Amino acid sequence: MRIEIDPSVANDPSAFRWLDRIMRKVEDGWHIWDTTDESDMDAIANTTWIRDNGRQGDSLRDLLVASTIRTAWPLDPHQRRIRVTNTPTLQDHLKPKDATLLAEQPLTILVENRFSDGAFVRRLIKELASDIHRLWAQFGEPIRLDSLGGIGQIQKEVKRRCQNLPFRPRLVVIADSDRKHPNASANRSACKLYRRCRQENLFCWVLAKRTSENYIPLILLRKWRHTHSDHRRLIEAWDGLSDEQKDFLDMKHGLPDKPSPPEEELFSGLSDTSHDILSRGFGKTVYKCWELDHAPVKTELLARGHSDVQYGIDSIRKEL
Repeated sequence: MRIEIDPSVANDPSAFRWLDRIMRKVEDGWHIWDTTDESDMDAIANTTWIRDNGRQGDSLRDLLVASTIRTAWPLDPHQRRIRVTNTPTLQDHLKPKDATLLAEQPLTILVENRFSDGAFVRRLIKELASDIHRLWAQFGEPIRLDSLGGIGQIQKEVKRRCQNLPFRPRLVVIADSDRKHPNASANRSACKLYRRCRQENLFCWVLAKRTSENYIPLILLRKWRHTHSDHRRLIEAWDGLSDEQKDFLDMKHGLPDKPSPPEEELFSGLSDTSHDILSRGFGKTVYKCWELDHAPVKTELLARGHSDVQYGIDSIRKEL
């Protein structure tokens, strides 16, 4: 986060222990001390919090100087800005204790399955958001992936984490849409979760495609089990699909035995051979494709994900 400190707080001895704790997280690389307001910077330089040599004045002065050098304190990927103040009047204006509790929270990315969806999120960040990827590697796990056994449990966790808090928790939610064709809406559970997150002013990314596995690029599918002849035939059949068909195919289980009319229309025109091959799917462990290294997937990810993956990355940035 970008953390602003009101000069009045930095002259309040009762706030010093909270400010010190915030600065430890800044030193760890979790956040930046935002001193872009020059009037704040000049005032803070003369506060008792900074000038008290008996405490940690020298190190604080070093941090203050560094905060004014943009090359030393790049703003990316941090987008959420909070202000530490004794008189909060706006959202994300917080009293010192509350600001400290928020600053010490890792950003939690809640997904339905930490293995399959987690692998998707990690690869997406690695390939398309190097600034977030660097932050993820900082000491102390500033970004954390978590899952709770399904979308229903995520709804309960969102409610629990937002109860009786004076601030919005550092939380981003990602859920499969489970859409079976282009004209379908996300399933009821995903819609309910999205509404709950909106009520709590949290970011919720409901995937535009059916599941996270539908974003897997061809290069990774080819590399996975590439010596298996049945897998090669499955890849050829999948590669012959249109983008829409790829977006809503059940990647794990394949084509449905009893398709609905919209599904039947979506996959009409397939040859009997392709239909038979695609009816088997790629299996429950197809998500392991995301873990394959040494494959240049960035271009394909952008082509397959379009604006949807950028929305997901932007949702994470807005909470950092």
